[in-house]
Amino acid sequence: MRTLAVDFYKITDSEESPIDLSNLLARAENDEPLTYHWGGDFYKFDSIRRAGVVWTGEITRVLPELPVTRGDSTGQADVIPCGANEGPWWKAVFLHHPATCSVLVERSRSCGPASAFKKFVESLGDLDAIALQPLLEKKKWQRLAKIDEVTKFEIKVAGLSNPALLKQAGSSATAIAEFMELIESPSIQLNASIGRGRGYRKLNAERVKRAAKKLFNLSVDAAPEITKIEVGGRVGLEETDVIDLIKGRIFESATFEPGADKTISFEDRLDFIRSAWEMRREEVTELYLDASS
Repeated sequence: MRTLAVDFYKITDSEESPIDLSNLLARAENDEPLTYHWGGDFYKFDSIRRAGVVWTGEITRVLPELPVTRGDSTGQADVIPCGANEGPWWKAVFLHHPATCSVLVERSRSCGPASAFKKFVESLGDLDAIALQPLLEKKKWQRLAKIDEVTKFEIKVAGLSNPALLKQAGSSATAIAEFMELIESPSIQLNASIGRGRGYRKLNAERVKRAAKKLFNLSVDAAPEITKIEVGGRVGLEETDVIDLIKGRIFESATFEPGADKTISFEDRLDFIRSAWEMRREEVTELYLDASS
């Protein structure tokens, strides 16, 4: 059995204004597959179709520089020759709902589909930059907003190959990135909390929440390296709450029986991403309307 998961995003421009990709995707509908090179790899976007109020398609990533090996029952292995644009490949489906500027992308550590989707839209649409902002469950946003006094702020970055990514999240994250670069560490865990006793210095609630939101939005580019963004504090006089934004991301997953080639078919993956949208459609629509108002 294999698990298939899809993540939910809001697509915006550099000014954080929502983007409708209908006109852009219409140019690609029914045409030859769109291809481009990025970071030494080869990407292809095809099967782009409109079905009712949503658009769907598939991303393929080919790694032409990575050797392909095969083995036999004796333990012997050899390299299979590949052409200029040939190599190991991974696939991921995506879905776009224009009315809420939402994008669903099949999760794949090897394919890097969310970042690939960004590059696809930027290059095809001749855009300077777009952002895919992960969607947080509405109840998590509501709980975060209710925290009056922040008593704890914890982040964990594990295996980040490029600490400079953190600098996009503001001055606080820049200081963390520079410290990681100074000690040449790919991982760091930061835990900030209030002092004890009289006269303790409080954490600035608004700044902590702002930093947490920026890091959360950045997690699409650094995923899965940002593994924890946790904010804890007091709600009113007595109640306390702790929210991990990473764990609160909107996603759906299901288990499938792979086919004879040990993969999940395009049809099954496409059906699942459509059903995932239907399961979360009402919540995502509410988030979009809340942000618009």
